[in-house]
Amino acid sequence: SEPNWADTPGVWAGGYVGFGFETDITPNLSIGPTLTLMAGAPVEESGPFNVIPQLTWGLTWWPGGGTRCNTCACLPKGEVYVDLGVAVLPGVGPSIGFGQVFARKPGVTWSFEAKATFQEIEAGTLQGETNGDLAQLQGGFKAALNPCGRHHLVFRAGATWLRTTGE
Repeated sequence: SEPNWADTPGVWAGGYVGFGFETDITPNLSIGPTLTLMAGAPVEESGPFNVIPQLTWGLTWWPGGGTRCNTCACLPKGEVYVDLGVAVLPGVGPSIGFGQVFARKPGVTWSFEAKATFQEIEAGTLQGETNGDLAQLQGGFKAALNPCGRHHLVFRAGATWLRTTGE
């Protein structure tokens, strides 16, 4: 099958893994891409278990960033952030998410995350065969490596739900 489990209209459920790169541009803002691979199957009827890639370019805002201390060790657990992004594949559209830090270790910061994405699918663009919409929810974990540095490798994993009306 094609690497696109959104090729059949309906409701899908599955999981995802992602990796990316973020750069702190100010104490309050980070920016960077994430490549996510989602795997899932139809909820309403038995069907194939397929995979879809998705690329998101995001901007992360840390509201408490302006009050951050000078050393990474004194940053608090429970710090929250908001992600705004543009997601590509199978269509193009906005995404919004939020997260909360639950553990800080010397080499990694762990967060809970939730994200919603909406994409318009148009026939003849990217992987669109018909016009329609794609709505997606994700919930999972984020691990940011090198949390005290300006650049971070980021890994994500969790569950995803997707509803599409286009092929």
